[in-house]
Amino acid sequence: MSRSDDGYWPGPVPAYVLTGGRTQPKATLLPETLLSTLLHRSVPDRTTSQKRELLGLCRGQLSLVETATHLGLPVSVVRVLASDLIDEGLLGIRDAGPKRELMEKVLAGLRKL
Repeated sequence: MSRSDDGYWPGPVPAYVLTGGRTQPKATLLPETLLSTLLHRSVPDRTTSQKRELLGLCRGQLSLVETATHLGLPVSVVRVLASDLIDEGLLGIRDAGPKRELMEKVLAGLRKL
């Protein structure tokens, strides 16, 4: 990267700028939480490019940590951005898998066989 004629140095944007200075999301999102775009609403014009890209990635279903990897952003930043989109009704979440209790019951049943 090189400095432009007006002195601007194009570099990475600090994470706190992307989240508006917030570090804690409203929603509880684990790294394995699955994110999925809700297609019933149009994306508002005020939506940032990072949030738009996140929504584009989640048209199918992607985990929070996979989304962060694709975006090249820290998981903590994507957690806040995803939480904002959930609050706006643009993104849905789903647990990644069955609960531990269920898996333990299945294992116990298999051991009885």
